[in-house]
Amino acid sequence: MDGHPEQAGAPTRARLIGACLVLLATGLIKHNQLALPIAITIALAIHDRRGLAVWMATAVIGLALALGALHAIYGPAFIDQVLFHQRTLNLRYFFSAMVSLSYLVPASIIIAIYLPRLRGWRQDFRLTTLSLFAVLAIILGIGQRFGAGVSQNAHFDAILGVAILLGVVLSSLSRRELSTATRLALMTLAIAPAAGKDLVNIPNKVDDWRELGRTDEEWRDAIKFLAARPGPIACERPALCYWAGKPYQLDFFNYGQKVRLGHDPWNLRDRIARREFSAIVVIRDRAAKGRDPRLPTEYYELINANYRVERVLPDDIYVMVPAA
Repeated sequence: MDGHPEQAGAPTRARLIGACLVLLATGLIKHNQLALPIAITIALAIHDRRGLAVWMATAVIGLALALGALHAIYGPAFIDQVLFHQRTLNLRYFFSAMVSLSYLVPASIIIAIYLPRLRGWRQDFRLTTLSLFAVLAIILGIGQRFGAGVSQNAHFDAILGVAILLGVVLSSLSRRELSTATRLALMTLAIAPAAGKDLVNIPNKVDDWRELGRTDEEWRDAIKFLAARPGPIACERPALCYWAGKPYQLDFFNYGQKVRLGHDPWNLRDRIARREFSAIVVIRDRAAKGRDPRLPTEYYELINANYRVERVLPDDIYVMVPAA
């Protein structure tokens, strides 16, 4: 990591503008990936104040244009539903986050040991950015996991940040500082937890693939059945409605979050009682598998009272039609 310490790795203004626009575009696809833009902002504040001004100006103008275009296309509902969407929080999800992040512990320890050995690492914009990215991704991922419906994908940024930083740190040390054998041993140690998990899961993945082949005809018949049903259909497994050519009537998870927070804007309870849906596809026994039902339990009880089971599909998926 050679170069002038105060400017080592600092990006040009053109690259700052391009990077900012790319991150704005990706934020329109996945809006909770915040670790990298925050890391770059902090790194610029430390190393390059003029660059920070360019970065912030680009971000403000680009964000204003993007939000204005989205408001013009979709109206205020887009901003309201994306930025102000509410969901329930639960402390027990923290432990799931700890399990997911445990696979990064060896790599994080290696980084903590060898990063300070790099000459001038505190003055290098690139290392500052990568270090902040990894740390912020871990913290933000943990925070996101407290929300219902958030799974391991909250830690994608952490995996990327730690993996990139580990590679940069180990490759930046000379052979005199770190032999090739030691370097390979450290890389093996870093990936061992995740690789071991994947190896253990291979038999289960093979079984899932074989099961898909055995049950293919069942799924095809269910899709044909749903396609032939008149009127609206609600699918807790949305792919079934999609392949049946039916409109997306109900998001079970997001609507369940609204109901749990005291709202029922679509009056779903009465719609079920009036049997407005010509079919409802539900997933049974989520609670028995340690997974929260997407709708509150009383809604499933109401479905059971007004609909009968037409057919049972793999993965505890039930296709239900109005009771006679």
